[in-house]
Amino acid sequence: MVTIFRNKALDDYFIEVDCSDLSRVAPEDICRHYEAGKVILLSGFKIDYDQEFIANVNFPDTPKSLKKFPSHKFLELEAHERRYFGLKSLVRSTVYSARRQPSLSDQVLQQVFQGNRQRFRYFKDQVRHVNSQILHLCQALFPNYQRIHESITWRFSETRNENMHVDIYTEDLPEHHLRLFVNMDIIPRLWNTSWTLEQMLQGHLDKLDPAFVQQATSGRICHDLNFQVFGRMRDAGRDGQPRHITFFEPGEVWLVDSRKVSHQIVYGRRAISTDFAIARQSMLDPNQHYYNVVDRFRPVQQALEL
Repeated sequence: MVTIFRNKALDDYFIEVDCSDLSRVAPEDICRHYEAGKVILLSGFKIDYDQEFIANVNFPDTPKSLKKFPSHKFLELEAHERRYFGLKSLVRSTVYSARRQPSLSDQVLQQVFQGNRQRFRYFKDQVRHVNSQILHLCQALFPNYQRIHESITWRFSETRNENMHVDIYTEDLPEHHLRLFVNMDIIPRLWNTSWTLEQMLQGHLDKLDPAFVQQATSGRICHDLNFQVFGRMRDAGRDGQPRHITFFEPGEVWLVDSRKVSHQIVYGRRAISTDFAIARQSMLDPNQHYYNVVDRFRPVQQALEL
């Protein structure tokens, strides 16, 4: 059960949905809540996995491919190598050793499992088992979403006191995104959330340069708003903004468009997140895309300057 310490200064955007029987869930309601920027808590549903085994899997902070482990690419690579090498393990080992750069599988085998192939094989089984449940869940809850790209990231390194932020990317992405999160640890994952994107725009857009607001991309505006409202990494936890405090128990699953609700990982060691690119036209309401949300506030900013 999720535990929330709500802050009265913030909107209560948490929605609990009974998912004990997925056949009885109304996908349209889920979709409407998600696109409106709600944090959707899936009660009665938990991911099945070997908790004892996973509790002893630790990934290093570097390289980035292990800190934020791209499990989908890992499984694709494994499938390709099985087709290419078959059961010729001796040849396979020889080819591996001749490579200039170790593959993702090599890195996991050596840096995470210290060469223990039995544990490595079982880990692969767990990745397949868990990812299949996540894909099934997403399809059940969002059957009309057209997925352009699927990414399931396993983040199994300790994270402490990140800065509060809405998600931004190195470039503006025109697709809608489906973000689902799972706590895979044996202890709660501690999250803080604060202002929604709309509230950040409403309360702080006028503090940005008007010319910048009119010319910048939506993603760039969100980038600068993050700094304007919450400061930089050195200000994490000391930005003076109100927070909801949330404890997600082991196995808990939640959904939120992380570009529309500011959030902060306070502490966690093992979690999974999806980052599915969704065709914008398949949204229940394409006007809820964050491009449109930002653009709705540009005329307001322009009027304020007149």
